[in-house]
Amino acid sequence: MILIGLLLNGIYLPMLPTYPTTTTDRDGYANIYYWDGGVMVWAHNGQAGGMFYDIDSVTGFYSDGHTQRFEAGEAEIYMLDSGLNQWMQALTANSDPNSVTLVTCYPPTGQAGRLIIELKPQRNYDDCIRYSSQSC
Repeated sequence: MILIGLLLNGIYLPMLPTYPTTTTDRDGYANIYYWDGGVMVWAHNGQAGGMFYDIDSVTGFYSDGHTQRFEAGEAEIYMLDSGLNQWMQALTANSDPNSVTLVTCYPPTGQAGRLIIELKPQRNYDDCIRYSSQSC
């Protein structure tokens, strides 16, 4: 299943698949990249990425028609002068195959670092019924 968009605080953010070293300059869109750690979504902080700074609610929309609610984890700040190893550690620490990792520039009006937020899937009531889960 392919993530095609996120509803962040009631605003729809469509995904544009791209190679991870480029970022779209189309305001209102975010880039998406699938990798070993899960899904990474990124956008410029002066455009759609600015929404990553204050997340109240997130719903993912998938190509097969289903939706998934997410909850945002703690924000982590990575400073660019920390080096490539630190970047990969920060990214993998905030990613897993079931999550979506949001990335934008930090601070909100600068580019000295990156804001990283992991979105973890919320368990929904329909899943509990469907899979007879005891954890719900």
